Amino acid sequence: MGELDFKALKIACSKTLSEEDVEGIACLCSKWQEEIRNPSWHPFQFKVVDGKEVEVILEDEKLRKLKEDHGEEICALVTKALLEINDYNPSGRHIVAVLWNYKEGREATLKEGIQHLRKQLRLRKRFLHET
Repeated sequence: MGELDFKALKIACSKTLSEEDVEGIACLCSKWQEEIRNPSWHPFQFKVVDGKEVEVILEDEKLRKLKEDHGEEICALVTKALLEINDYNPSGRHIVAVLWNYKEGREATLKEGIQHLRKQLRLRKRFLHET
């Protein structure tokens, strides 16, 4: 959680940068990953939504410039990663590994993780017995 999705960033960048400019895409990804990890950059504000206090991202100067230079889609990828890192590790802003259910697009439960591991073990045992 809190890491920029390089594949999605590459697709979004292909709309504004040439396909040959992979170095530019990598540079953009690196720059914004560093910004996301920077604990001194805190573009958040608390707001009351439906009677609950939630933290939302303000569009500060950095995000405004990103949107102007590279578009809404890339800005959305950065804000998504920023929200994730703030939810999972706001104090240190380190990327956190999370078990993910890709089919359903959400964090996997412990039960799902164990089921997946058991399935992988069964497949591995079957493969070893066949060879």
